[in-house]
Amino acid sequence: MVDSEQVLGCKAPMGLVLVLLLSSLLGPLGQAQAQDCEKPMRYTMSLTGEHIQKEHFPNGLVVTFECATGYRSTGGSGKTTCAAGTWTTSTLSCEKFNCGSLELVNGHVEYSEGTSFGSVATFSCKDGYILSGREKLTCGNTEWLGRTPTCSVVKCDSPPSVDKAEGPSPKRDLYDFASVVRYKCQKDYTINGSASLKCSSNGKFTPNPPTCLMVRCKAPYIPNGSQKSGARPPYVHRSLVEYECNPGFKMEGEGVMTCQLNSTWSSTPECKEFNCGSLELVNGHVEYSEGTSFGSLATFSCNDGYILSGRNRLLCGNTEWLGRTPNCIGAVFTKDLSAKSRRVRSTPSVVKCDSPPSVDKAEGPSPKRDFYDFESVVRYNCQKDYTINGSASLKCKSNGEFTPNPPTCLMVRCKAPFIPNGSQKSGARPPYIHRSLVEYECKPGFKMEGEGVMTCQLDSTWSSTPECKVLPVDPTSSPVLPVDPTSSPVLPVDPTSSPVLPVDPTSSPVLPVDPTSSPVLPVDPTSSPVLPVDPTSSPVLPVDPTSSPVLPVDPTSSPGDSKTSSQFLWFLVLVPIVLAVAIGLTLKKRGSQSLRAPVPLEEDKIL
Repeated sequence: MVDSEQVLGCKAPMGLVLVLLLSSLLGPLGQAQAQDCEKPMRYTMSLTGEHIQKEHFPNGLVVTFECATGYRSTGGSGKTTCAAGTWTTSTLSCEKFNCGSLELVNGHVEYSEGTSFGSVATFSCKDGYILSGREKLTCGNTEWLGRTPTCSVVKCDSPPSVDKAEGPSPKRDLYDFASVVRYKCQKDYTINGSASLKCSSNGKFTPNPPTCLMVRCKAPYIPNGSQKSGARPPYVHRSLVEYECNPGFKMEGEGVMTCQLNSTWSSTPECKEFNCGSLELVNGHVEYSEGTSFGSLATFSCNDGYILSGRNRLLCGNTEWLGRTPNCIGAVFTKDLSAKSRRVRSTPSVVKCDSPPSVDKAEGPSPKRDFYDFESVVRYNCQKDYTINGSASLKCKSNGEFTPNPPTCLMVRCKAPFIPNGSQKSGARPPYIHRSLVEYECKPGFKMEGEGVMTCQLDSTWSSTPECKVLPVDPTSSPVLPVDPTSSPVLPVDPTSSPVLPVDPTSSPVLPVDPTSSPVLPVDPTSSPVLPVDPTSSPVLPVDPTSSPVLPVDPTSSPGDSKTSSQFLWFLVLVPIVLAVAIGLTLKKRGSQSLRAPVPLEEDKIL
C-alpha cells in the first residue's frame, strides 16, 4: 500500500488521511449512488441568482436563499447544499414585515390582520368630521402603501333669523360642528320651541328654529270655587294659580292650573256638591234626611236581637261624615224581677244558643261547643257517598235557637236510564250519584219527546223521562197528495173487486159492467189518464189540479234538503207520463169491448 503522506508529498493530518483513504475506496460506489435534488421550497424565502428558474439541481450544488417579499432577515446564512438528493439545512431566519400602527386624529383605524405585511387599514371619522383621503391602506413590503387620510370638522351655514326674537347668537357665516347658537324673544313674547340650536354632523342646525308668541290666558271661572293662591292678571305663559271649592263642595280635577302656550289653562276643575257617600250598618238600617250630600243627616237603627253601640245620628260635613259609624251588637233583653221593687226591668245580655243536634252520616256541628254566641255559625259535612239535603250551615238567632233546621245525609243512587229505541250520547257513567248528568238521543227513524238531558235528583230519580217515538211518515211509501174538498169522497177499495170510479152527475148513465170483461174506466178527454188502483197500496185521494203535490218526508234528511225534493219532483213528473201513454194504448185497444159509453169527467177533477 502507498503511504498517503508520500502520495501527498507532505505530512497530512490523520483525519484527512482517513477521508482520502475512504474516498479512494468508496469513490466508484459514491459516484454510482449520487442523485439530483428537487427545487427547495421555503415559504418565507426565495432562491437568488441563476437558480430561481431551475427545477432540478445536481448533487453537490450549493444555492443561496434570501427572505421573500414582505419578510425581513433576523440572522443566519441562506446557503444550502444538495447532498445525495437532500438539501442541507440553512440557518437563515425570516419574519413578516410590520408596517406599524397608524393614527387618525378625530377618527378611528381598524386593521384586517394586524399591522403586518398584507394587512388592510380602514379609516373612519368621529361624528361631526368628514374623511379627506383614501378610506383604506395596505401594508406593503416596506411601508403602508399610501398617505394617511385626515378628518376635517363639519361646517354649518348660519341659521335663519326669528320674528320677534334676538339671534342667532353668536352671529357667523360658518359654524364648526357642535357649535351652539341661541335665540331670545322680545319683551311680552314667549319662545315656542328650543332656544338653542346645535350644528349637527349632517351640516345643519337642529332642531328647527323656534317661534315667539304673545301668550295671554283669561281669568279662570270656577263656579262655587275661589282662587286660593298664585299669580294675578295678566296671566302670561307659565302663570300658575291654585283654586279651592266653597264649603260643602268638593273639587273634581286639578286645582292647580298653569297658563299654556296656546293661551289656555292646563286644567278646568269643577266644584260639585260634596257627597259623603252611603253608610253601611251590619245587622241594621240607615236612613238619610236629604240623601248623602253636605248637610244631610244619617239615622241608625238595629235589627231585632241587636242593640246600637254609638251615636244614632251623623251629619255629612264638608269632607266626610262627622263622627264614627255605630255598630249593632247581638243582644236581647231578659226580664228580671227585683224582689225589692217588685217591678219588671229589662237588662241587655248576649244571646246564647245550645249546641245543635248531630246528624246521622254527617260530621258536625263544627265547631263543637256547649254554647254559641248570637250570629255564630256551625256547619255539617256529610260522609263519603252521602249527599246533604238541606242547609249545611246553621246560625244562632236572637231567639236562642239555630236556624234553619239541621240537614240530613242521603245515599243518592239513580238506576241506569232505560229509553226504548234510544242510547246515551254523553254524560256520567254508573254509579249515578246526586247531580250526575246524562244525555240521551233517539235512534234513526225515531223522534224524542221530552228532555234528553237528565239529572239524578235527591230522591234517586231522574229529572225527566223522555220517549223515542216512531216518526209519522214512512219514507218508503208513495207520496200522499192533497185532497180537493170539492171532489167526491174516495171509498176504501176492496182488493178482490174492480176499482169503482166516482161518477160525474152531469155525464151519461153508467151501463152495467160485464163481469167477464175488463173494467173500462171513464176517461175525461181533457184530463190526464187515471191509473188503476193497486189493492195493496194506500187509498189514493182525488187531487186538486191547482195544488202542489205532497212529497214523502225522509226522517233522516235535513229540513229543506233540495236534492231529495228534486228527486221526488222528477219522479212525480215522469212516472205519470209513462203510465198515461201505456194506459192510453190499452184503452184504445179495448174500446170496442166496452159495454158502456165512456163517461166524461169534470175538467177540474182527477181520480
